[in-house]
Amino acid sequence: MFSNELDFEQSEKLVELIYKMAQIDSQYDFDEESFVEQLKFEFDVEKIPDTGSVNDLIDYFSSKSEKIKKIVLFHVIYLIDSDQYLSENETEAFNYLTDQFELGSDIVDSAKELVKDVMDVNLRLSEYIM
Repeated sequence: MFSNELDFEQSEKLVELIYKMAQIDSQYDFDEESFVEQLKFEFDVEKIPDTGSVNDLIDYFSSKSEKIKKIVLFHVIYLIDSDQYLSENETEAFNYLTDQFELGSDIVDSAKELVKDVMDVNLRLSEYIM
């Protein structure tokens, strides 16, 4: 969906961030793994690099444009909502991200609504083709 908006380094770091966020609660479940694999495919990332911690990766993106930050925010929220379990570590990382990105609560709320809408459409599509 956003692969043409990121350069290759940003794509790799986004996939790495999402992968590490998925494992931050020690429960790397099917939905999270599927989302990571989908991102690897979408962003043409064969191997997930290991360039830093979750906070390091958030710091990397915090210096990018608002558009890039919104893309990262959307994907992080999608991942967090994918397994419908919010751990303390995920909450801390998400709060760190929103603090560092300085996008404002209205943008964060809009991203949450968009993620919910996309998930609803994906569910409806799955039900439709079954």
